[in-house]
Amino acid sequence: MSLTVLDIESIANLSYLYIDKNQVYDILEKINAIFSLIKSIKSIDTTNIEPLYYPTSLIQEKMLFLREDITTQNNYFENYQNLAPIIHDNLYIVPKIF
Repeated sequence: MSLTVLDIESIANLSYLYIDKNQVYDILEKINAIFSLIKSIKSIDTTNIEPLYYPTSLIQEKMLFLREDITTQNNYFENYQNLAPIIHDNLYIVPKIF
């Protein structure tokens, strides 16, 4: 599937977007490149490949384990709380704007 200049202008009109005449060809080229990439991905033969339902199943199959979830930074919660002008239940109180 590829788009034409008229398609781009129509989409811009329906989207209430202003596209300069000089930009139309650049946008057309980029969108058609995306469609070309999608077409090439669709052409890949995946008949003997099982779908991957969960990304973690691949990690477990290959015995790749994630590192432990360890905090590597200091906790500056108290310092930030002390800097705030008004705090209520550990929340920062800010003035209303509207």
